[in-house]
Amino acid sequence: MITPFEVTLSEPVPYFYKLLVHPSVSPVPKSAVEKFGDKWTQPANIVTNGAYKLKNWVVNERIVLERNPQYWDNAKTVINQVTYLPISSEVTDVNRYRSGEIDMTYNNMPIELFQKLKKEIPNEVRVDPLFVYLLLRN
Repeated sequence: MITPFEVTLSEPVPYFYKLLVHPSVSPVPKSAVEKFGDKWTQPANIVTNGAYKLKNWVVNERIVLERNPQYWDNAKTVINQVTYLPISSEVTDVNRYRSGEIDMTYNNMPIELFQKLKKEIPNEVRVDPLFVYLLLRN
């Protein structure tokens, strides 16, 4: 069942509706938060509805997601596990990609580095509409 809710702003914010697509504004089951308190985001407690569910999260080290067998289109989910590695340095990020340690990266990088990579590996460098450079291994 969908429960509508209303937001009242203290002043006009013309771009407010655009903010609602950010993951931090995703709805959270009240029952899960009430049941688990500040531990509702732990892998065993968190409620998800996407193709993947949280398996492990080591803050500032990695986030591991695994296929969600409850996902409505699970049969078409072909990747069994995804690992996110937070990398604070653009150079380290690119080096890990080029060495094969990571398969892809979204990272803002200096334009000089982007231009260099675009020349060296043109089929692997993309720019998406959010102005993020993407290196993707086929």
